[in-house]
Amino acid sequence: MIRAGIIGFGKMGRIRARAVEESGQGEVTRVFEPSADRGAPKHAPSANDIIGDPNIDAVFICTPNYLNKPLTIAALCAAKHVFCEKPPAFTAADMEEIRHAERQGG
Repeated sequence: MIRAGIIGFGKMGRIRARAVEESGQGEVTRVFEPSADRGAPKHAPSANDIIGDPNIDAVFICTPNYLNKPLTIAALCAAKHVFCEKPPAFTAADMEEIRHAERQGG
């Protein structure tokens, strides 16, 4: 069973959560959305709390484009499986940084 965290729990984050749960292959254990009720079950105080959680195997990044690259790199460096909702970078050089983080994170 894959334990997943979702960063960005708007429309796409909720769609991804439902897909994970319905697949029977995983469970969403934590989510982060800045505008959400921080006292809600499963809500993490920050994106970094999800990325740094050793009990989370995979991170879904469902954030605005400008946040994707740093979150993707951080999650890869933490050795997480990463699904980024949108292109994770704006340039080829940025993608090379992401690929480097993937190699470093294993």
